[in-house]
Amino acid sequence: MTGSTGDRLERIRGLSDLLRGVRTAGLIPSCGTIPLLAENLLAKAAAYAHRIKRSYLVIIFAGGTGTGKSTLFNALCGTVLSAAGSARPTTSAPVVYAHRIAGFIETRPFDIPAVFTPAILATNDTSNRENGGWSVIEHERQDFRHLALIDTPDVDSLVKHHKSITEKLALMADAVVFVTSQEKYADAEPLNYLANIAAEKIPWYVLFNKTDPRANSTDCEAILETKGIPAAGTRLFVIPYIVPMTPESIEKTEEFRRFSRLIQRELSPSRTAVELSKNRRRQKMSLIRDCTILNDLLNEERIAAESWIDELHSLGDIAGRSLVDAWESRFDRRHEEQVSRAIRRIYQRYDFLARPRRYLRRIVTFPLTFFGLLRSQDKENPLDALQEVPKHIDVTPVCTAVNALQRSVLSQLSPKDSEAPLYSALREPLRSLSDGEVRQFMIDRQEELASWLAESIKELTRGISKTKEIGIYTTSFIGAVIILSFEVILGGGITVLEVLLDTFLAPVISSGSVNVFAYGEVKTTLRRLNERYREVLTEIVDLQIKRYEQCIHSVLTQTEVVSALRNSMKVLENDDD
Repeated sequence: MTGSTGDRLERIRGLSDLLRGVRTAGLIPSCGTIPLLAENLLAKAAAYAHRIKRSYLVIIFAGGTGTGKSTLFNALCGTVLSAAGSARPTTSAPVVYAHRIAGFIETRPFDIPAVFTPAILATNDTSNRENGGWSVIEHERQDFRHLALIDTPDVDSLVKHHKSITEKLALMADAVVFVTSQEKYADAEPLNYLANIAAEKIPWYVLFNKTDPRANSTDCEAILETKGIPAAGTRLFVIPYIVPMTPESIEKTEEFRRFSRLIQRELSPSRTAVELSKNRRRQKMSLIRDCTILNDLLNEERIAAESWIDELHSLGDIAGRSLVDAWESRFDRRHEEQVSRAIRRIYQRYDFLARPRRYLRRIVTFPLTFFGLLRSQDKENPLDALQEVPKHIDVTPVCTAVNALQRSVLSQLSPKDSEAPLYSALREPLRSLSDGEVRQFMIDRQEELASWLAESIKELTRGISKTKEIGIYTTSFIGAVIILSFEVILGGGITVLEVLLDTFLAPVISSGSVNVFAYGEVKTTLRRLNERYREVLTEIVDLQIKRYEQCIHSVLTQTEVVSALRNSMKVLENDDD
């Protein structure tokens, strides 16, 4: 893909923005690699952008504490620029030696502050070293016009920030000068650093410093090979221990001169463009390789997350069914009777013998009521009774079921590693519904149910359909005629006693027919109430499930980021080197 430098830098900035959005839930065994890989890729992207912008080569001096790294750096620069020390870490921030026209401060990578430091003040200026910033010493030497030499903090420093800076600086290197000593050459941490340099195929040189005059490179080469670093051969230089150990005295040694000549030959001005292009391509391929690994890990975790969500819904289904079963087993019979009584009263408006029956009932029961032997019926409003039905339902089983679901999620779906982001996210206070939230939710929904029941009853009072209305009248009338006809046929006439009996029997038949029709409406209303309450119970479980889904999505890399990252890799592959 062709494009201006600005276009290429813009694409790298887009890639960096995507990498900042990378997260991990902690669902796969290699989840710990994801944030580390994303952080390293951010540094690689910054270093790659730096390579695109600059026209000079970068040489990094790296090594362990007390190896004489800064002294050798000063020797190659030909002047004392970086403070040296024999035991404690002396270089706490990068010291840069670059040509004035290189514009290192303007093109520098990473979020590290930089200040211009005059060469004469370099070894005494500690302000920028203390805050970890660049100390940039500019020069006008024509032989180093194409180079920027950087002295770095010790790779085995106990200060974590120092090690982080040195690892980042290696990413921008066109060559690394690794300094070790007879005391430190077998130390694991510095050797691991060099092994990583070799793995990234960054050109490297090893200065075996402060050695016994009788020592040779054989022991050092053997140690390097155990770390997978190929035999150094002509790239290993044995610098003898001399007194005093100063840049001037080191410059005079044959091994250091051989090293200096090799640097000038392999990294000459005529090779700058070739080396820059080669190293840009090397770093681009490294970016693509690591992005591919990251993308594969993110896809693996996405699949694990989908399985996690499926298991979450399975737990939710179990909780929902258990809750509905528990609720149905607790539904009080008196609730059904309240609904039935209210609806029968509505239908009694269409019972043409209801009024005579009530009149006779008052006559018959008056003595009993008068003497307190029978309680008079309250004239309660059926709508008031109906509105109380859902409010009397106990929500304790709902709280119990939600709490059981929460325990199941934590015991069955939470990562075992307490350091996993999902482990902490699941236990955040707002992730689980509290009993108070559950009760308030149920109160709100019960009020909605009460309103629905009241409206249903009002609809019935506005008039029952003509079909049902005629049916009630017809059934009541036929029942009365059948009784009278039967009495005439069997008894040959209706006496005063027979009429009195019919007066009591006909209302019974009429009332029974009304109850038959009322029972159908009772069933319909109760069925609707049951369905609505099932929805409420399912909704409270779904609400908890939704919170847990939001929880896992909050710690996962978004699907859009993964897709965009994959597309960015394809674009990067086609970028011109």
